[in-house]
Amino acid sequence: MPTDRRNSLVALTQAGLALFDRVTPAHVATENRLLAGLDDQQRKHLEELLRILLVSLEGTTTEPMFPRLGPTLAPAHVTMATRRAAGLPETVGSLVREVQPASRADQAGVKIGDVLVGADHLQVRSITALYAAISRAVREGILTVHAIRGERTRVTTTLDLRPRPDDDLPPGNASPPTRAVEHQL
Repeated sequence: MPTDRRNSLVALTQAGLALFDRVTPAHVATENRLLAGLDDQQRKHLEELLRILLVSLEGTTTEPMFPRLGPTLAPAHVTMATRRAAGLPETVGSLVREVQPASRADQAGVKIGDVLVGADHLQVRSITALYAAISRAVREGILTVHAIRGERTRVTTTLDLRPRPDDDLPPGNASPPTRAVEHQL
């Protein structure tokens, strides 16, 4: 049995299956009623956006090899709440909670408390956007990251993405997370 409890495999009993069969038609009818104002193209676009949102909440990517950057990041909603609680302006981005010593992020000067707001030409509004920027930048071997440090100081730095021995680890939370809402890159 895995010790990682982020996913659980369940089986429905006969009573559970019967309940599911009974409530599913009403659920589908409600979905159709709520989405009635959207045409097929708009529904497809909404589906794509919801998939992006889901992945950003899960913090995963499908890349088989991925450069390990070294920070532990909080998602945008946690970043905004943390900055608000500290009396700082709300900033949409990923808050740097930790930086592994000698990591790519550490060598580039990324600091705990920085808020990553851009990577190359993409806004970092979710971990998925950062994964996308990294995936695109791998070919070039460098990633330019834009951050807010403190109240409003803008910082731009470049991370070296050339291959390293530890890049074979999967992205996201490769080990049990220290906080349920953070992502280790």
